Amino acid sequence: MSRPRLIYLIFCCIAFTQAGFADTFLVTNTNNSGPGSLRDAIEQADRNGTSVTDYINFNIPANRGPAVIRIQFNQLLPALSSNLVIDGTTQPGAPLGNSSAKLTISLEGNTSATDYLQIFELNGLNNVSIYGLFLQALVFDRTSFIPPPNTFGILIRGGSDISIGALDKGNVISGWARAIYAENTPQAGAITGLTVQGNIMGLAPDGITNSLGSAGGRGPAATIPATNQYGVYVGLGKEIMIGGNQQALGNIIHSRVIDIYCQGLWWFGADSKTTISYNRIGMDRNGNYIDTDAGTAIQLHRFFRWIPRTNRFNPGIVIDHNSIGSRSRLNGIVMDSIMSYFLIENNTIGAEVNDGPPPGGYYGKGIHLFECDMGMIGGENFGKENIIRYWKQGALVCDRTTNITFRYNSTYCNKDRAIELNQWKEYNPTPFRIKPYVTINYLNLRDFIMEGTAPPNSWVDLYFDDNCPDCEGKQHVAGMFAVIRVGPTGKWNYSDIPFGRGNFVVTATDDFGATSEYSAPEIDTTELISTAALCKTQGGSVCGLKIVSGTEWEWLDSAGTSVGTDTCLSNVAPGRYLFKLRIGPGYCEKIYDFTIKDSVLDIDSSAGVTVLNTRCGKSNGAIRGFAPKNASRWQWEDGNGSIVSNDIDLTNVPAGRYRFRVFNRLCDTVTSYYEIGDLTPGIDAQNIQVTATTCSKNNGSITGIRISQTNFSTVRWKDENGNIAGTGADLLNAAPGRYKLVVLDSAEACGDSTAFYTIAATPAPTIDTISMSINHASCDQPNGSINGIRLLNTLAPVYMVWVNEQNAVMGNTLNLSNLRAGNYRLKIKDAGTCDTVLSPVFEVRNNGAITIDSTLLKINATGCTRISGSVTGIRINGADSWQWINTSNNTVVGNTTDLLSVGAGNYQLRVSNSVYGCSANSSVYTITVANPIPLSVARAGYKDASCNNNNGSISVSQFNGNSNLFSFVWLRDSSVNMGSDLTLQNLAPATYYLLATDTNGCAQAVYKQLVSMQPLPQLNENNVRLSNDTCSFKTGSITGINASSDVGNITYRWYNNNVQAGTGRELTGLGPGNYYLLVSDINGCELRSRDYTVSPITTSLPAPRYRDQTIPRYSSTTLKVENPINGASYELIDPQSGQLIQKNTTGNFELTAVNEDRMLQVMLRAGACSSPVAQVFIKVIDITKLEIPNAFTPNGDGINDVFRIRVTGYFLMDELKIFNRWGQLVFETKQVNKDWDGTLKGKPLPVGTYYWVVEGLDVHGEKLRRAGSVTLLR
Repeated sequence: MSRPRLIYLIFCCIAFTQAGFADTFLVTNTNNSGPGSLRDAIEQADRNGTSVTDYINFNIPANRGPAVIRIQFNQLLPALSSNLVIDGTTQPGAPLGNSSAKLTISLEGNTSATDYLQIFELNGLNNVSIYGLFLQALVFDRTSFIPPPNTFGILIRGGSDISIGALDKGNVISGWARAIYAENTPQAGAITGLTVQGNIMGLAPDGITNSLGSAGGRGPAATIPATNQYGVYVGLGKEIMIGGNQQALGNIIHSRVIDIYCQGLWWFGADSKTTISYNRIGMDRNGNYIDTDAGTAIQLHRFFRWIPRTNRFNPGIVIDHNSIGSRSRLNGIVMDSIMSYFLIENNTIGAEVNDGPPPGGYYGKGIHLFECDMGMIGGENFGKENIIRYWKQGALVCDRTTNITFRYNSTYCNKDRAIELNQWKEYNPTPFRIKPYVTINYLNLRDFIMEGTAPPNSWVDLYFDDNCPDCEGKQHVAGMFAVIRVGPTGKWNYSDIPFGRGNFVVTATDDFGATSEYSAPEIDTTELISTAALCKTQGGSVCGLKIVSGTEWEWLDSAGTSVGTDTCLSNVAPGRYLFKLRIGPGYCEKIYDFTIKDSVLDIDSSAGVTVLNTRCGKSNGAIRGFAPKNASRWQWEDGNGSIVSNDIDLTNVPAGRYRFRVFNRLCDTVTSYYEIGDLTPGIDAQNIQVTATTCSKNNGSITGIRISQTNFSTVRWKDENGNIAGTGADLLNAAPGRYKLVVLDSAEACGDSTAFYTIAATPAPTIDTISMSINHASCDQPNGSINGIRLLNTLAPVYMVWVNEQNAVMGNTLNLSNLRAGNYRLKIKDAGTCDTVLSPVFEVRNNGAITIDSTLLKINATGCTRISGSVTGIRINGADSWQWINTSNNTVVGNTTDLLSVGAGNYQLRVSNSVYGCSANSSVYTITVANPIPLSVARAGYKDASCNNNNGSISVSQFNGNSNLFSFVWLRDSSVNMGSDLTLQNLAPATYYLLATDTNGCAQAVYKQLVSMQPLPQLNENNVRLSNDTCSFKTGSITGINASSDVGNITYRWYNNNVQAGTGRELTGLGPGNYYLLVSDINGCELRSRDYTVSPITTSLPAPRYRDQTIPRYSSTTLKVENPINGASYELIDPQSGQLIQKNTTGNFELTAVNEDRMLQVMLRAGACSSPVAQVFIKVIDITKLEIPNAFTPNGDGINDVFRIRVTGYFLMDELKIFNRWGQLVFETKQVNKDWDGTLKGKPLPVGTYYWVVEGLDVHGEKLRRAGSVTLLR
């Protein structure tokens, strides 16, 4: 081999091993870490760099069935890197179920943490693909047993060209809060180019079962729900493809809340496109609906497309060939704030079972649009129709929309108003845009003719009606033969209609593309006149109805009986009437409800009639409670027929008979007579009875008097002093005395009274205690007595008894003796009718009694080294002498109530008095030797010695007990005195004891602590791997170094020439330099590694690749590199002169106003490395292309401040005109380069939609005309 060739081969080998080119990493086991694990493969791919694509393949032995890689929630996989393919289909063996996945990656554990939990994390990555994996979530919340809201199968932040699944390479992603989550963050921004194809989300791998089995179960249930909360969730993105152009590329998605959510770009100049095709949502792989309740199938929010929004051949949103089902669902498709032309075609929205909806289910809205400007639902001919069925809140609900075309679709058994156009005028205020409408006003079943009205020059589509009770089109009649052009007068007709197949409905689509609601019966009530019924319940009417749309009608009463076939209902009774309006003989009908008021003359007394009688013979009677009904006048008449009042209430009349009469213009009616009586009070005392009092009680009475007409009077019994003694006709429970009855109507000044009547008193038995005497007991003895009591006014025989305060019998004679101290009472009962007589309570006292009260007794033990025992707290009453006796030797040890300063022993207190000679003894009390006062350490801390220094410490900060009663001392190893401070510093390794002595002299050990010497950290540099830096790409690295500590975490600090370069165990992304590592443990003990040198390496870079371009002459273009390399710079060179044209780090070059064919060269440089020269060719052609914005923001920020037409190629403009919504011209010009700044005569115009028209000549000299709308935002 020649020497130059050998040198070349050696150079290539060095460049290949150092530059980090493409590689394949093989996963060979299910371990969570280590060689052959998925974690190790991801880390190796990351270290290999991102300049080319790496592959992670699988070859895991199937020892016990399909391979399962288990990931714990607290040991997540590292984030992925760019240019990476993870392909689970490379795993040997059969796929799982009916999917393409061949192995399972399972996230497991239970946690309530709020950190994100995911299998794969993609942060700002480019060109990443994930295939053939079953990603399941077995992590759960202990409280709810459902997936926590922070679990994501695949988490994406920003980036571009991300593929999840492909043809025959789909994944299964189930059990997650969000299966695929492209998060919108300020740091990452939008994702560009996300493709999701061939996946199963929210079901088991068989594509049918809604559970994940019981292995690693979530919570207490036997099976785990496979359903995701969200399927595909794109927080912000463009170029989104969910599904594909064939059924095999579509996804099967089953979610609780939203299956597919996408938010597009929403700013001027954005070019956002999203395609959702061939997906089965809420339907399994066999096409059967999934028996669960679901939310929204597809939701799109805030889309803007720079390419003209009216371009039907390049729409920004395409939703086609999707099947949407489930047992119940809130919405099929929801779109809001869409400023891009969209297509919805060939979809089946709503499941069907045996020609009906799923049993027990409920569907909300089929398609719901809010503030969407233009789009096509269905097509302009057969072949693109959607099927929309069983939606009880509407098949298509348009809120604040403009040009929404709805044609050739099949809708049936939806809400009565299947298509709704709501808030049309608020969103389209210009008088040139009327709300699209259509009516059917004539139907001839014999000649097969139908006629109606619609907006002039619109198109009317004819549909067969469904068999449900509504008006909607189940099938378009006959293609273009059933499309009628409306004339300039707004009238249309159609003949040869096949009425034999049922009834028909129609829609109308105007020139702007806005489709009306389905034709339906409709009336105009603006001139409605309703007349109420008068006398004899006749004369009511409802007239003035106008038929807007409808061919047959009739009036029905509340019982369903036909009462008329004219539009005017007349001469009927009051009540509820129904106007039934239909189109043809089918189900398309509508019922309007009207009420004819009851104006029949009547007198209402339902509130109750009140008759007020006269008093004291005056004219103060009244009758109230009548209410005239439908009357024009009224009057009151007396018994003679004379008119006495014209008021509604009759007042201030004398007693008599009266009635109330009312009138209207045709008739009158009257009540029966009502009687007003006279109320004057009176007294009848012919049967009076007076009863005397007995037994000294107030039990006298006066009865038998009768009182009349007391409704407004007061009744009072008064004694001879004028005091009130009663308020009823009978006076009861009265004391002896004289009384009279007075009845008085004080308001009207009339009344009656009786004379005075006397109630006498009968004498009663009495206990006389005037001569009574009490002899008290003494010294707790029964030597007291009660004598001298007499009885008066008794009737023999007399029964007597003495009782004490416990009601025990103490004697049955008048005199009572041999009594102890206490309370006594005498009871007597004679032969008369009076109740038992009781004497007062008599007290016999206990003179000279002594009491010893020990409730506050306190016995204190004597101390360990001092005599301090005591007995205190005894309270003594009735004694004047006391002694404390030591019962062991019967000696006197004290003569006060408190016994102090004695030793251990038994003691008794003996007391007496000298007046009565009484004495008493206390209990015997025992004084013991005191125990040590309890004390223990409640809080203490210590620190071991470290770094081979005597720097240990102990601190006691809190005790259980009163530490003020103690003195302290520390001992080291039970012998060396270390002082009395509760905190010790600078301690050597040893055992330390804390002794405490209390106020009684008792000592105890209360704390013990061992202080050890902690080990130093360890540094292992045996397996260090050093990589050098290639082409200044910072590919250098230092890995394989290991440090450990037995006492806690290790801190790493890398330095390059004494400048800190990193804080991790391994150092990557390095340029040339000299590096060393300092490691330290939690105690601050530090070790230093040896020095490592990273050297620079120079090699050849791959040549950049560009596509040749063909562009219009004088237009601009961008050269985009197809194999970008980060960290390098690109140079655009003129090959003829060799001069540098542009230089940047992206590899993308902007060229403006290219007017001729060109050949250019591009070279790549990185540090001292460079690439071969690449060539790119630009071919120019002659065309005319206009790019007209659909929004601009004239707010002075320098971005999109003007409405500007961009011309590619040649265009000679004749004029540009811009109008507001009311048709007023606000701007015009003949210069193509003159912009509109959103003003009229120098004043800013309001935010809103404006309409433009531009005309001119193209490159071929032919006339070119364009029209559309632009939104002005601020």
